[in-house]
Amino acid sequence: MEFNAVFTVKKEIEKEAFLRQLLINLGNNAETPVDVVNAEIGEVQESIREVILCTAQVSGTCTASVGYDRQEPYMDYETYKEKVGDKYITRQRPVTKYRTVTDWQLFNTVYSGEARKRQRHYL
Repeated sequence: MEFNAVFTVKKEIEKEAFLRQLLINLGNNAETPVDVVNAEIGEVQESIREVILCTAQVSGTCTASVGYDRQEPYMDYETYKEKVGDKYITRQRPVTKYRTVTDWQLFNTVYSGEARKRQRHYL
């Protein structure tokens, strides 16, 4: 019968303590074969878990001008001719006209922050 298992403990444990914990764990596992105590235990290997942490500081400014159009009334004069008797007289009269006016508004902002990425690597 073949039985393969991986047993993991904290890195600080010594080899003898590791083997003791291994046998306790195997004894508590229902899937462990009865003759495991006669089995040959392979070499104890240590795998190191590394964490790579990348950080970046980001900052900047942003400026924008935004314009809003609106209609604004103003007074102007128009010229017209009016017939008085046999003659034409040039006259002016006030009229209301509209023009488009753009109101500009400045927006300015400053932003900053930190970006983090964490990756685990197993050696």
